[in-house]
Amino acid sequence: MDAGIRKRFSNDWSFALSGNVGYSKNELVFIDEVDPPVPWQQRTGYAYSTKLMYEATGIFKDEAHVNSLPHWSGAGPGDIIFRNVRNEHLEPGQEPYTVMANAGRFLLLMILTQILKVWG
Repeated sequence: MDAGIRKRFSNDWSFALSGNVGYSKNELVFIDEVDPPVPWQQRTGYAYSTKLMYEATGIFKDEAHVNSLPHWSGAGPGDIIFRNVRNEHLEPGQEPYTVMANAGRFLLLMILTQILKVWG
């Protein structure tokens, strides 16, 4: 849906405001993907714009905090804590819990144009 307005104040100055609103809903019915090791990494059945992402739950405060939670080797204070549903220490290259993140379904675009004549 589009809408807009244009107002001319004089021969030298005018402005226009226009907008566009859209809605999109889709679903991946089939995508040729390798069988994921865990069901929450499968993209089939989700929206096309869905991405696999890590779920961050906090930041390690100190070394004791690092040692109290599952973590990857080399993790230290100040590193991000990722959720791990297996509740085990992560090996290099091993995936922590991933979550599907989907872009919004609504699109809103606003354009403001100002025209000012500055020469004769």
